Amino acid sequence: MNIEQHLKILKEDYQKTEPSEKFLSQGWQDLEDKINRLEHRHPNPIYRYIRPLAFAVLLIFVFAGSFTGLAQASQRSLPGEPLYPIKKLSENIISTATGNNLVKVNNRAKEIVDLTKKGNRNEGNLGRAVEEYREEVEKVSKSGKNTKELEDVLESHKREFQEVKEDKSGSNSGTEIDEAIEISKSGSNSGED
Repeated sequence: MNIEQHLKILKEDYQKTEPSEKFLSQGWQDLEDKINRLEHRHPNPIYRYIRPLAFAVLLIFVFAGSFTGLAQASQRSLPGEPLYPIKKLSENIISTATGNNLVKVNNRAKEIVDLTKKGNRNEGNLGRAVEEYREEVEKVSKSGKNTKELEDVLESHKREFQEVKEDKSGSNSGTEIDEAIEISKSGSNSGED
């Protein structure tokens, strides 16, 4: 008998054998134990989502923290500077959340003062700041909210603009600062009409 015939006979004998009852029951018992351990490890399918959810929350905190830091850094930026759009976005969020647009009016006035103090190289940005100041004053005036506060704020702005004008009497930014003074005068008088 050659090896191939011998292997064939062994294969046929093997296929005829039946596993013992103990072997079968033990196999099923082992399988049931493994399934039970898996169910006890994660009884609720929500556990599958905890890791991705924790990662998403972490990312949100990182981005929110980054935006908060960036927004704080942008508060000193002026028109024409890289962080200025972030400053405007954070102002929009604050004014929407609080319902107070005087934040925008105050920031535009501060920008006019700062740009005027910087001098001639920022004239285009100064004109833009004055125009944005006009827009914000008109928005608050038309809203009818904070009228007394607006009048007080605009009076304060008018004094600041006049001080800056006196300090910078020789500069070319006189027309813009005069325009800002007129806006603060007309805005504070709009509540009296």
